[in-house]
Amino acid sequence: MKSLLKVGKYELIGVSYVALIDSIGTCCDNCGRLISNIATIKHEDGTNYTIGLDCSKTLLSKEMFIKASGEISRKKKIHDKIKRLDARGQKYVLNEFGVPCYDPSTRSGYLIPMH
Repeated sequence: MKSLLKVGKYELIGVSYVALIDSIGTCCDNCGRLISNIATIKHEDGTNYTIGLDCSKTLLSKEMFIKASGEISRKKKIHDKIKRLDARGQKYVLNEFGVPCYDPSTRSGYLIPMH
């Protein structure tokens, strides 16, 4: 598929993960496909784009792609853990990093294991 983005250097701004089953996807600015592994990149002219992880592999340097992949993997694990906790009806709070923790009133705010 032909790239829709400008030729030039790109910088990774941030990454996120959204489960498509939750009906909250977005489309890649590069290929137009529905994506759940989202990388926000910035062109050297200052324009920001939202692209999928597959497209980021071709647009970003190897180091930035590895960083994006690791961050998306971490966010997916957190998302999956929250879904499991919700399904079980288990109480939790999110810390400042968005990671589920035991309610401080019951378990001193320790992180809930991610497995």
